[in-house]
Amino acid sequence: MDSIAEAGKYILSQIGEGQRVGWGDGSTVRKLLESAGPELREIEGLTFFTSSATTREWLVSGGFELGDIGKADHLHLYVDGCDQVDSELNALKSGGGIHTREKLFASMADQFILMGTEAKYVDHFDGKFPVVLEVIPDAAAFVTRKIREIYPASLLGIRQQTNGSGPARTERGNLLVEMGLADWPELSGINPELKKITGVLETSLFYGMATKLILLGEEGIRMLERTP
Repeated sequence: MDSIAEAGKYILSQIGEGQRVGWGDGSTVRKLLESAGPELREIEGLTFFTSSATTREWLVSGGFELGDIGKADHLHLYVDGCDQVDSELNALKSGGGIHTREKLFASMADQFILMGTEAKYVDHFDGKFPVVLEVIPDAAAFVTRKIREIYPASLLGIRQQTNGSGPARTERGNLLVEMGLADWPELSGINPELKKITGVLETSLFYGMATKLILLGEEGIRMLERTP
């Protein structure tokens, strides 16, 4: 059994009839959906939600019932990928720029299961990925000044569009401020420090949120659980 199929089998074991299930972004999530799709269709009364426009398109084209997250107050399960995850199951989800919505889904879920390849698993964050902040445009200069006061060694920049046409924008029209850290401070303090800055909506550091991690390898999957 390949690792995606094995991961899909495990996810299916966690889903019951009538549940609300959230799906994140990325190729790994969509490969899992492709693998588990036939079995998911056999489970009665499921309502799916997704934090990702791309995953939404896939689900709609596959005929799955989608709910409006704005009318829901709870999910039974949320499955998503990550850019990097540490031994305590803290994750960085910095690349997609949709971390505010993803963190809402993760917060709503009884179980938040991360998936990723073994290459994404590290003992401690190594600086390869920044912490990304969604920031309202009017606050960009203020937020960067306050970050420099708190983390003077951080490398700061506003994410640009790949075509060079200006700053990248979130679906809400906000900016993405990237904060690179070569030497990471205590992780527990990062989100509270950053989110108390006026103008910051959310960060891409998912601290203490994942309940389980499925690591995909050439010989199958490895399952890790966060110790409460």
